[in-house]
Amino acid sequence: NSKWFIVKFLNYFKLSIRENFIYKGLWLPKFIKRENIFNGKLIGKGDYNCYLQRSKSFENDFKFVYENLSNSKSKKNYQDVVYGRPKIIWKNYFDNLKGKEHYQHHLNFNKSSIINLGVELGFEIPFFLSHNIKSIINVDPSGEKNLHKYVKLFLRYYKDKIFFEKSCLYESSRIPEELRSDNMSVNLRELIKKYNLKENIIIKSDIEGLEIKMLDEIPGLIKEFRPQLAISIYHLDNNLFPNHAQITLIPKILIKNCKNYKFYIEHYTYNRGETVFYCIPN
Repeated sequence: NSKWFIVKFLNYFKLSIRENFIYKGLWLPKFIKRENIFNGKLIGKGDYNCYLQRSKSFENDFKFVYENLSNSKSKKNYQDVVYGRPKIIWKNYFDNLKGKEHYQHHLNFNKSSIINLGVELGFEIPFFLSHNIKSIINVDPSGEKNLHKYVKLFLRYYKDKIFFEKSCLYESSRIPEELRSDNMSVNLRELIKKYNLKENIIIKSDIEGLEIKMLDEIPGLIKEFRPQLAISIYHLDNNLFPNHAQITLIPKILIKNCKNYKFYIEHYTYNRGETVFYCIPN
């Protein structure tokens, strides 16, 4: 259609249109030069977040989180992921190709129990097992079904440490029907009680944006158990924009509730995804 023709035409010159809202439904076109277009073809999704309109409250949330991060590397990571141009994201990725993998920064794994929320292929499991851990409780409605065959090799040798919960955190309505069954929803406190976890708890979460619902439950768990947290904050939630975003709101609330903790941000890929917020008790 004509709209698509205009978009293709603009993309050939590396231009893109964004809606610049003046008032509610009233907007003017804003033309943006995009780095991740070559000969009119999109070559990466490195620019999402980059051109979103942000309110003053968003800026204030960002500033609060930034000022409370515990080292300069985390501050740079945060600045780049939220405001950096695509080429900055790409450069950081290639500069860190020999660095640590997901969820391997900052956490103290010694004799820890890991609640692994969101598993899918499960590539983090072998990395967790390379440490002196007590157990991994893997929470995912697909259970072992989608694990990569490489990861499945480890299940044979670590049966005493690996457990699978075919559940989801809080909302079963988002589970595909073929995986759904009764009483699939679970919360963190139920998991902690079921597996009799007392101390040295690590909560790792990548559950496609449902992290936002953890914010009601986690403050109480922080006071009682002081867990280490590795929480994904990169998922987009259109209901929050332009005043807030998960990448600012989740760390802001955690910082306010995690007393006597240190806070770090790491980023693990060539686009805006895979950004993890670490909360580590002193």
